[in-house]
Amino acid sequence: PGRSFGRFPVPMDALAIHPGKFVAGISVAKSKLGVLPLLSSAVDDDKAPAAILFGGYGSRPGLFHDLVAIAATVDGRLLTLESDSTSAALAGAAARVQAVDPYGNPVNAFAGSTSSVFSLKAETSSVTYLDVGVESQGYVYVLKYLGDGSAASDYLLDIYQPDGTFLTQTSGIAAARLAVSLWRDVYTLNYEMVADADRTQPSVSWWIPSVPATATRGT
Repeated sequence: PGRSFGRFPVPMDALAIHPGKFVAGISVAKSKLGVLPLLSSAVDDDKAPAAILFGGYGSRPGLFHDLVAIAATVDGRLLTLESDSTSAALAGAAARVQAVDPYGNPVNAFAGSTSSVFSLKAETSSVTYLDVGVESQGYVYVLKYLGDGSAASDYLLDIYQPDGTFLTQTSGIAAARLAVSLWRDVYTLNYEMVADADRTQPSVSWWIPSVPATATRGT
């Protein structure tokens, strides 16, 4: 109590741990990326360093619109998940994933290293985006649901190749959040009745990727 490793000057809605030993967060209300280098030991709260804020509301690379979630890649990029713009000023700004460095600068990581963003798969009904994850080779996972999300089949997990090209979609993953391990295992935060529990409470599921016939799963 009374000690910390750092602080954010505005409330953060989602966080990611960067391999460079800092925490990156997003503020939905401010459309900001906050980057906080972690101290080696805790200090008094009034001496804790503040995160640096980058970005702002917009559609050009380096700005953010309708932020949803953030993830960090093993090579040091930060990926932000951004929903379709709800602002009249940015009408037509589509849902996307954007890559930036720890200083908020766009990183041309997609489309043959020519773009810092890629657009998300179009659907025939309204989409609510929930979370984004990335594994060691750069494949990007996006969790979302269609319509009002009242049925398990409304929940979809889209996977994009490292260059931002859509790869595949899995339905029925009814969850609120996800985390992707370096080995492509997916962990989801669910809301369901847990066995032997007397009330509905959060649970975690472990989704194991299938093993190709010619490969052996490592330990």
